Amino acid sequence: MPRPCILFSARQFPSVNDAFDYAPEAPESVGLSGLAEWFDHIPDLFLLLLGEQSAAAPWRAYADPCDNQCLVTPMPEARARWRALTALAHHHHPELAASLAQVQAVLEKAPFAWLVLDIWDSQPPAKQGKKAWPRFVKGLQARAATLTDALHASSPQHLAPELAHLLAHWSRECGWWSPAVAARAWLLDDPFEEVAARVPTLAGLQALRWLDAIPAWVVQRQGAREFADPIGIVTPYGRWLLPLHEGMTRVETGPDECSLHWGWLACQQDVPPPPATSTPEYPPLRLNARVWDVNGLPVTPLLPDTLLDICAPHVLYTQPCTGSAADEAALNPGQLRRLPDLSPLLENISNVNYSDDGLVHFQRRVPNPAQPDNPHTFEGLMDDGGQVLVSADRYRSISPFHKTKRIATVCKQAPPTSESDESCLFGILDIRGQEVLPCQYRAIHPLRPADKPPKVLGKDRLLAQAQDGCIHIFTITGQLVCATPYVPTQLFFAEPLIDGAMYLTDDQWVYQVSLDGDVLARDMPLDQLNQEIRQARRQQFGLDAPHRHVTAADVVAEAPWNTLAELSAIFCLGDAHRAARVAQHVRQQLEPAGGSSGEEDENENDEAAAIACLRADQPAAAALLHLMRWALLEEDLAAIIDWKDTDALENLAASLTIPELQGFDWLASDNSGSVSDGIAAARAYLRPRGLCLVQLPTQGDCHDLAVARADDLPRLLHIAQSLGETLQT
Repeated sequence: MPRPCILFSARQFPSVNDAFDYAPEAPESVGLSGLAEWFDHIPDLFLLLLGEQSAAAPWRAYADPCDNQCLVTPMPEARARWRALTALAHHHHPELAASLAQVQAVLEKAPFAWLVLDIWDSQPPAKQGKKAWPRFVKGLQARAATLTDALHASSPQHLAPELAHLLAHWSRECGWWSPAVAARAWLLDDPFEEVAARVPTLAGLQALRWLDAIPAWVVQRQGAREFADPIGIVTPYGRWLLPLHEGMTRVETGPDECSLHWGWLACQQDVPPPPATSTPEYPPLRLNARVWDVNGLPVTPLLPDTLLDICAPHVLYTQPCTGSAADEAALNPGQLRRLPDLSPLLENISNVNYSDDGLVHFQRRVPNPAQPDNPHTFEGLMDDGGQVLVSADRYRSISPFHKTKRIATVCKQAPPTSESDESCLFGILDIRGQEVLPCQYRAIHPLRPADKPPKVLGKDRLLAQAQDGCIHIFTITGQLVCATPYVPTQLFFAEPLIDGAMYLTDDQWVYQVSLDGDVLARDMPLDQLNQEIRQARRQQFGLDAPHRHVTAADVVAEAPWNTLAELSAIFCLGDAHRAARVAQHVRQQLEPAGGSSGEEDENENDEAAAIACLRADQPAAAALLHLMRWALLEEDLAAIIDWKDTDALENLAASLTIPELQGFDWLASDNSGSVSDGIAAARAYLRPRGLCLVQLPTQGDCHDLAVARADDLPRLLHIAQSLGETLQT
């Protein structure tokens, strides 16, 4: 997400006791008024206004914790520096007169005595630590002092270099000035129609989509045609990032709005073809393209007849758009360019893939003399700055890299003289581009989709199946642990029985082999193993006791609404609005049974209509705990972690979006890849913060996780006990 810094005027010097409650129509009632903002960069003008004597102070705004920090200076001194700057700017850069007047109008009308720059959100959480943050604040204060010295050293005849840079790059260094910036705190969650009624800039517009990463709306004039008439991008408080008059017709954000998170607005302009050159079925495709940054400053010129895709923070993929239709244009080879200067990086690129490993995976087609209509495709790697790590001339495919081990599965075409019947051979590549395992293996196990990294077993084991079918065990550095003599028709894992082992079978007999190659059990019938696995699963999830299927009608008949309200309040951490939504979501899941006739209810209590499978001694209301997780997921207050998905657990803070979890840092590589250890680590992390990680009941092989306050835990456990459940906390 673009990281804002915001300039305010405040009635009093900020302290930890402040409790701002925005009232934008009457800022004098709360002692806070907005002035200016900017994304992803703190403008030099903001720092110059703060001056050499700026003080760091705690800051509480937007209901953030009290340890946020800001820089503060007296408003009269800031205005004095502004007047000195404007005198020099009018002399050296008269073309800035209109922009200077706009800043002047906002600054001079600032109603309060202190100038406050909120800098906390300008840095990512990783740079807000106890050591990094003070260095960052001192660096800003030093820059403010340097700019102030430059102002004092400048004259109508001479500008100090720092001041000359500020004025020469004014559009980037002055910020966006408007009292409306204070509305960031109260307009972001409101529907467009309600906001448009209060913000004049939005009058006469219709919203096409919401860009959560900025946040802002993509809009058109009311009655406009999508992909034909111009679009714009505007924040809820009226700041235009892409004006309508630029004529763009679509914005390309990439998966999960990644290009916005990287700071770019990639836009396309549909160019209507001449009437005589198109048919309704196959209209010619013409698109112009242009890139802006998230502050609305142009980065590239208009690129005619070009498709574009921002595939990394500083890498742009462009394709000539010259086909007679969209499918033909997509076949044109493209070019990778560096952002923001558009310098060429690689030519003749046929495709670029997004990956979670932070690298650019690109493909290049090479002629195939044997089959001219079926060219070879090779994949290469580039880092997010444009440096080529692996050229696209060796591997047919490269998987994403393992998040902690930094290895990937690679595939090469088998040589024509190979004795193997396999068309492709597999190996392992490290992040430096060196082969840990050469591409001479039939498969890397466990088999995974091409868009998934290799699975590391135990702490550091890899399994490769040689061309003769035998299983070889390696460390992640490529050291051979054991070359087993076994040629299985299947290889699989059954963790409920034993961790750190694999099972090899010829479809009749099973061998149990450790990850060091030791045989733990041999000649086990496959049916026996399957039976043991099923039994272990039943014991793991408590399914040995007699059970019954519970329908929505069964739950409604017990009318457990007080219990539902209590559970909702506990799992929503006391947030009454979210608790009401969660309770309503659960009740909606029960509505079909609650609104049906009694005759239908009598026939509904069967397995097909069941909403939960409970022990025979449990009340039907126990199903609330099973339904609750779906409602909590909607509010980002629950996470469902597969029993082997350590990547999801490493990213737990992205699923459970509570402030107390944002600093949680756990790596599977430090815990032998154990999901249970990761859950215990998250539980230990939250405990001193007054929260408990709760594992909800489940009837599958996933861990359903939610959070409750420590003070609410006794009541939660009591409710669970009354429902016949034992929650893991």
